[in-house]
Amino acid sequence: RVVESLPATPWLVGSAITGVPRNLATLVATLRPMAGVTLTATGRAVGRYAINQPSATSAATTYGGYRTLDLMASYDVRGANRQRWFVQLTNVTDLRYATSAGITGGTPTYNPGAPRLITLGTSLSF
Repeated sequence: RVVESLPATPWLVGSAITGVPRNLATLVATLRPMAGVTLTATGRAVGRYAINQPSATSAATTYGGYRTLDLMASYDVRGANRQRWFVQLTNVTDLRYATSAGITGGTPTYNPGAPRLITLGTSLSF
């Protein structure tokens, strides 16, 4: 929150800082049900935040925040070279959200977050 302001803008005192959510959370849970297998779930929550400062005649505009869930499974193959295969599903619910928001020329603008995405891959260690 803004704690002090110039004498010409006293209405800013107590207002939220633009682009800074009050609450952020990330929760990661990992399960290893058997040798070589890893399952991971990652949840992220970004709370509501102001996208502009209030003026003498209007309140600040806010963006409501978002919540996403990502899942990943991997399998480690043991051998001469260590190899890992994985599949990752990001934004499981295919939520439409903005990674940032603002106001340009009086119009709210939003930078879209990534849609649901499936990634398959492998890594080798020598």
